[in-house]
Amino acid sequence: MNRNASLVIIIATLLLSAATNAISATPKLKPDSKPAPKLVKPSQPDWQKEPSSFMGIEFGRPLSEQIPKCPTEKIGSSEFLDHKAMRLLDKPCYTILGRFRIMENYPNLGVLNEKPTILMAGDVPEGMFFRLPHYNWQKMLDLLKAKYGEPTLVEKSTNTTHGGAIVTGAEYKWIGKLVTLTFSEYGDTVNNSLVGIETKRLSDSSQEESKRNADAYKDKL
Repeated sequence: MNRNASLVIIIATLLLSAATNAISATPKLKPDSKPAPKLVKPSQPDWQKEPSSFMGIEFGRPLSEQIPKCPTEKIGSSEFLDHKAMRLLDKPCYTILGRFRIMENYPNLGVLNEKPTILMAGDVPEGMFFRLPHYNWQKMLDLLKAKYGEPTLVEKSTNTTHGGAIVTGAEYKWIGKLVTLTFSEYGDTVNNSLVGIETKRLSDSSQEESKRNADAYKDKL
């Protein structure tokens, strides 16, 4: 065997060994692991099922014209929600928390979730969000897809636990001309998921308010 032939055999042997080691070193998914989310670009310029309301609340129309403020009762000198009277209502009601409105008697979605928080622009609802336990995230995603179609955008998200571990999830978006719906597999913690919807009016208003605040307070820096 000549020297060149021997060199070819040695190189081939080294390449085969490296490939074998690479294959054996490839990590395997654990049985309870899930593959990384598939990232997609907007499939179409328009969201075909873009809503003008969410969970029965119409955007751009005064909330007081849609649902009542929740009834209360006084016990001593304190005021509490009158849950007995609330059960007699045939619709949701709301309580006030600063600039937000908290929906009570909200519709049963078939998935355990927290009370929805209504985002207001003055006395008009322009968005909403609520959290749910993370173990229900797939059920909620299926529900959203059934109602609103496939998301127009899916992005990967990374989240850090209190222990410092990195958890990879996905953020699903339905982007329309006037409304954006977002479902985050992981919300503000890795134990919950988050559904949020807002109108372009609310987004524009928030940006304008942020700019006004920046102009008002920039000289204090």
